[in-house]
Amino acid sequence: MNCLARPALPFAAAAQTALLLSCGGGGTASGPAPITVAVTPATSTVYAGESEALSAMLDDPAQKGVTWTLTPASGAGTLTQPTPASVTYAAPPTEPADDVTVTITATSVSDPTRNAVATVTVPAPPVVPTTLRVLYRVRYSDADRMTSVEAAERNAYPFDGEIYYVPHQPGGERVSLNRYVNAALTDHADGSSPPAGYTLEQTLGYPWAQASRPGIDVLSEALNPSTGDHALVAPSESLSGYTVSSLGVYGYPRLVNSAEVILGLSAGGVTVESNKAAGGVTWRWFWNGMQFENHFAYGSQIQAAFYFGTSATLNPTEAGNGYYPAGVDAGRGSPTVRFENQGTTQITRAVPLNWDPALFGGDLDHPVIWDSLILGKDLTLNFNSMGPVARYTTHLTLPDATLGTLAIPTGYLRGNLNRFWTYDAQSKKLTEVTGRVPNGCGNDSGFGFNTNYGGVIISDTTLAYAMGVYGVGIGQGGSVNYYSLGSYPCGSSDTSESVYNFNVWAAVRGNNTPFPAGESTYNTYIITESLPNVTALMDDLHRGGVR
Repeated sequence: MNCLARPALPFAAAAQTALLLSCGGGGTASGPAPITVAVTPATSTVYAGESEALSAMLDDPAQKGVTWTLTPASGAGTLTQPTPASVTYAAPPTEPADDVTVTITATSVSDPTRNAVATVTVPAPPVVPTTLRVLYRVRYSDADRMTSVEAAERNAYPFDGEIYYVPHQPGGERVSLNRYVNAALTDHADGSSPPAGYTLEQTLGYPWAQASRPGIDVLSEALNPSTGDHALVAPSESLSGYTVSSLGVYGYPRLVNSAEVILGLSAGGVTVESNKAAGGVTWRWFWNGMQFENHFAYGSQIQAAFYFGTSATLNPTEAGNGYYPAGVDAGRGSPTVRFENQGTTQITRAVPLNWDPALFGGDLDHPVIWDSLILGKDLTLNFNSMGPVARYTTHLTLPDATLGTLAIPTGYLRGNLNRFWTYDAQSKKLTEVTGRVPNGCGNDSGFGFNTNYGGVIISDTTLAYAMGVYGVGIGQGGSVNYYSLGSYPCGSSDTSESVYNFNVWAAVRGNNTPFPAGESTYNTYIITESLPNVTALMDDLHRGGVR
């Protein structure tokens, strides 16, 4: 669902044009010319869960084609859809601990001594994320609030909500968090050691022993002295009649049963609402009585998403993770580490979850977090007193320099905004491209656009309501490599804010581009007005020389 809405992420185009001629055997001075075989691409990088098509070129009068073999034959992916001229390599579904190199050999049917070899690398993650457990709280009985990590218990008992995320596996700086039960089986308690009269029932997870990374907070346990009930509590809640004490271990606090914790800001005729439960991303955007945004699933808002290397699956996502087709109800939000307004600027930061946790063996109860990364925004309304122009500064913090691609940001709009436009502010050329934006349901296809100064716009049918994103190309001192548009009317004809029917714009930096270690920032400008006024305000930004 976290569609970057780009033209199929045109990664590694250079690698796809590489060619290796690797022929076995030697020729002689007489007789027919030896058969030659070549495979393209000759070298490539394929991330876990992804695939690569390879082609054979053969100088063979008999035109019998080639056979394909993979080395090693097991544990390193598979070859699918083989033909005498092509094959598809599918990498293993989960990330390897270390880089894996495989060879794919095309061997001539006419002369098996003739072959060509392609080399594929399946890389380990450049930064290793952490698989988490969700600590839920359920009502085991009217007088026993119990912490659970199991789907069966979550579904069997009345549900209080999500309380914390903690690591799934033991490791450095981590300690066991256990659930204990009293002898009468009337109360459950949590901690690293049992209260008097309680015995171990199960290990819940492995929280950190210290506050060693952004966004984590101490876990707290509450005790009701009247009933003897112990209950794990989030920092945001207070249980009547309970006294709270620290457990001395750390995890990411959640917001119990709150799907929305909203921070609003208004200026220049625009009101924005960001949601702390979803990494602090922009959740709603209002102008002139219209709410523009869709938030069907985590990652389907106005938000940032990073892609390591050429991978569409190594994907830290500001809002959180998700699963098709159930939307927010089948996902988890990213922890928020900053969530405040300063004047007309809204500031949010999140520790991003990977969009698809299954890549690392995770699932709904085991989100995967990039705990050394930060994604977020500084959103300034009424930029330069320009009314409905907002400067959107994307913040990215990386532990090490790496190659990647960053949405700065991407915006998911409601289905009633369904006409698509490109705008070049240098030439003042507005082009409707509605007929050229493909239906992306099931294939994530999109429409790409490049300009030095300008951007893309999505409007309603009347042109009275439009949202555009303006930027400046990196060659001109700006932040943007390209823009994209996508259409996903996949689940409903309903155009309300929380259904699977949305249209997408994106401003994108990178295509396997270098990003520095530490914090870096990238500016774009979001404009809501009528279509003619959006383009006029883009002209003003161009004349003003903003970057």
